Amino acid sequence: MINRSVIGKRAQGSVPISKDQISTLKQKALRVEEIEGLRRDSFWDHIVHLWTTFTYSLQPKGRQCEIYGHTLPTSGWTVGRLPKCVDCGTPIHHPEELRKAVPREW
Repeated sequence: MINRSVIGKRAQGSVPISKDQISTLKQKALRVEEIEGLRRDSFWDHIVHLWTTFTYSLQPKGRQCEIYGHTLPTSGWTVGRLPKCVDCGTPIHHPEELRKAVPREW
């Protein structure tokens, strides 16, 4: 049977790569990674990262509960007391505010 795989075929006049060529290519790749790593860790990148972290921390945390509803605690609903959502901590006033399987329509 004849091997007709594309992987098994070589272009005419091509020479297999040697171990020395592979090692030099690896060393060049490592140098490029080091240079790129130094560029990414500049002072301004740290400042931008801190600013992004700060702005995202100011966003409201209850977005998931607003979309899907609140999660009932394991203790359940006791008479005379409002249970608090496990995720965001807001009191649940009505059973319709509990989490459903699909998002609510606004």
